[in-house]
Amino acid sequence: ATTAAASGCRAAPSVGYRPPPPDDDIVVTVAGLGSHTRGGVSGSAFAAPRALGYRPGDVYRFSYAGTRGPRLHRPYEARATYGDIRAAARGLARLLEAIHRRHPGRDVDLVAHSLGGLVARTFLELYAGPFSARLPHVDHVVTFSTPHGGAPLAGDVPGMDRSWLGLALDAGLSAWSRLGGPVPDPWSRAVSQLAPGSPLLRTLAAHDVVYGTQVLALAMPSDAVVPADRALWPHHYSRVVGPRLGLDAHSAIVASEQARRLAYAFLRDAPPACPGGWDALGPWIGRAIGAGERLLPAVAGALGR
Repeated sequence: ATTAAASGCRAAPSVGYRPPPPDDDIVVTVAGLGSHTRGGVSGSAFAAPRALGYRPGDVYRFSYAGTRGPRLHRPYEARATYGDIRAAARGLARLLEAIHRRHPGRDVDLVAHSLGGLVARTFLELYAGPFSARLPHVDHVVTFSTPHGGAPLAGDVPGMDRSWLGLALDAGLSAWSRLGGPVPDPWSRAVSQLAPGSPLLRTLAAHDVVYGTQVLALAMPSDAVVPADRALWPHHYSRVVGPRLGLDAHSAIVASEQARRLAYAFLRDAPPACPGGWDALGPWIGRAIGAGERLLPAVAGALGR
């Protein structure tokens, strides 16, 4: 306790079942790859505002299909998330402009999961000017398992087409995705932009968010879709929460009690919580997962000979 006090950190406070709003801001949720709101709502980010205490009237959902709909949301299909991330970021800018007209003077928090975090980051770094009269001030950004450093699988899966087996797998996944299957299209624009070292990620690495916007990036060590080391946002406040076992770790981070506590304290501008063991161990686990995933093309090539 003495060490924690000396360092200025403290334990993240617990959050009740229905906490009060963390601040007076509007919140915009940005869901990830494969999410949809047409034919039912699916997207981990959409559950976050209620868990964090935001009032329903202060919550807006970003749509990859545009703002022409109830509460500035046009229902979208999963395939709408597979397009250009830059185009989605411009769509987010249009949504925020409309929110600013409805709620002049209100600040905005962005809460995003996976790909949605890159949409938010692209907007903040490439399209949000520091003194734009058309846009609200973005107060906080929270990203859950966003591939700020790229997703290894996004780089490896397209490379599997060097063998007949890999090509057949890619073609099958792409066709299944386009027919409405619950898998991302490996040949889509968004997946190529998620690959480590993609032109978009190199551009983002050379920029930063607008002045005055605070950032929290959350990662989970058991996430195989976005390994923990890839979900950290360089030069910004990043934390690794305790793992969830199972195949749904990539989505489960949004429901993690530790992630919720960290996000709530951050949104309330509380002092940073003290780092824990997973903050040190998580990136190492993430690098090990990524190394295993980078072997997939070689395995597919060997099997396809």
